[in-house]
Amino acid sequence: MSDWNEILDERALEAFAALTGHFHDGCIKELRYVSGAYVAANLGMVPLNGRRVLRMIIQCQSKEHPVIELEFAGLKTLTLSPVGTDYTCEILDAVMRMENGCFYWSDGGDTTVCAEQLRWRLPGEEWLGDRELYG
Repeated sequence: MSDWNEILDERALEAFAALTGHFHDGCIKELRYVSGAYVAANLGMVPLNGRRVLRMIIQCQSKEHPVIELEFAGLKTLTLSPVGTDYTCEILDAVMRMENGCFYWSDGGDTTVCAEQLRWRLPGEEWLGDRELYG
């Protein structure tokens, strides 16, 4: 598995979008969110969203990069509206941009993410298929 690649500016974001082909012919396979809040063994609660980290696995019909994992830290917004089983959910062209110090990612309207930080890695073909990876 490759190391994490931090995206720090618009130029790096554009290069990453080009590398992935804007996720064309891809699909969101899994999401994992960690808030940072928890209830301890003594039932005391730490109700602070101190982490706010979203990880996303995208699988693509691409020989070069069939699996891409994104990590959004300092998550501000996640909008998820999964389509029903009567429709397809492939990504035709994801939009990525930086604005006001935040990274935005959208798969065309059904899923939108806004976060303070963004990094990515290429896990490899062993992450293809329907096996759950964030389990």
